[in-house]
Amino acid sequence: MVFCLRFGIISVDFNKIIEGARKHGINYKFQILDHIKPAIESGFKHIELNLDVIYSSPHCLSDKVKDELLDLKEQKNITFTAHLPIWAIELSWLNENIRKASVTSIVESIKIIEFLDPEYYVIHATGDHASNLYRLLKKYKDSEVLILPLVEKASQSIEEILAKTEINPRKIACETVEFPLKYTIMIAENYDLSFLVDTGHVLSGQPGTTDLLKVTRTVRNRLVGFHIHDGYLRIINGEEKRADHIPLGYGDMPLKEFFQLLKEIDFKGPLVFELPLSEALKSMKYIKETLPEYNIV
Repeated sequence: MVFCLRFGIISVDFNKIIEGARKHGINYKFQILDHIKPAIESGFKHIELNLDVIYSSPHCLSDKVKDELLDLKEQKNITFTAHLPIWAIELSWLNENIRKASVTSIVESIKIIEFLDPEYYVIHATGDHASNLYRLLKKYKDSEVLILPLVEKASQSIEEILAKTEINPRKIACETVEFPLKYTIMIAENYDLSFLVDTGHVLSGQPGTTDLLKVTRTVRNRLVGFHIHDGYLRIINGEEKRADHIPLGYGDMPLKEFFQLLKEIDFKGPLVFELPLSEALKSMKYIKETLPEYNIV
């Protein structure tokens, strides 16, 4: 059988950035097309734009680059999604100055990239500080109540983002991050957002479960995309070890069952590799060799 899926990749290859920085030193300038074009030449038809670069490398979205991105979309049928900023963004934090600044950054990012009309915008409803608190509280019994104020702040931020952008809520996709899954789902349902499952985040237990198939089934009615990479949560010599953002085949991804489920639910969205290009290609090869019966294209 032929199984037509849209595989994509993120627009930032950190291996390439490190290589460029080593070569050019302080004169190195990130150029987004230098990352996108090799991915397209390698066969990827979908690109997820990392919008943190708006702030780290503001020159990289010049009018000329915008025209080239539009050309890729309109002339070469490349599809796009956008990952809203996550570096130092804290939509759920209790410090109102930080939370409001985070909302401002998200709103600004949406407006900057709306010229491309991405299929959806990936959002982390809760940030790194929320993840750190969640990780700490897991050590204590009956402590989850302390997370609830963060859920309220995240909800407030989402409400403000929707009001200030007037965007269709289904264009915002909540990602599975290191925070209790039930609260991320609750936020998505309360504001009629879409949902994105990050496979490595789930496989490494970040949302409180490692059951990727169950998570996918739970959110299927809101599901618009995946971040795809391997991960695991294991007990080794009595210690908890976890990993994510590793190539497929190096973690606990139930590959056959996962693709069977995608076929079962008739999934049409993109599967975006959050890996360097070399590791994404390695993962594609692994999929095709492991599941030859699907004839994935």
